[in-house]
Amino acid sequence: MVISDLNIICIGQSYPNVYQSDLLSISYCKNKAIKGNTGFYLDDWQVIRYIKGFWYYIIPRKREECNYDDEFFDYSSNKVIISKSKIKFINEIERMINYYLESSPINQIGVLIRLFYTKKEKVKGILTKKDFIEKLYNNKIRFDTLYIIKE
Repeated sequence: MVISDLNIICIGQSYPNVYQSDLLSISYCKNKAIKGNTGFYLDDWQVIRYIKGFWYYIIPRKREECNYDDEFFDYSSNKVIISKSKIKFINEIERMINYYLESSPINQIGVLIRLFYTKKEKVKGILTKKDFIEKLYNNKIRFDTLYIIKE
């Protein structure tokens, strides 16, 4: 288990539309390049600051109660690892990706699974939803890398 957070930028979204979940706690902010707007990690992720839309910060709901026993992912060589005990989160994350892709007027989202503070901003090219989910299930997604996903 590793304490990480999931971030989704719903590209082009004008108004927040929060996914409802019993497993997840979701906060949001408008993602705009304006002076003084630090968003969730805008000081660390300069490239994200120029993506218009809403930024959703997602953590396991139990973490709000200071319970860190039930986290999203495991870690190995900077790769996101999914154990069988985490499958409930992955199913929920897959539904949430579908939800935010439908909420984006251009059917694109950014997904960042943040683990460490890093000075290097890594952005992968556009992946289809199918490719991203397949990579997630096969432990081929990296922490601290922004993935742009399209329908």
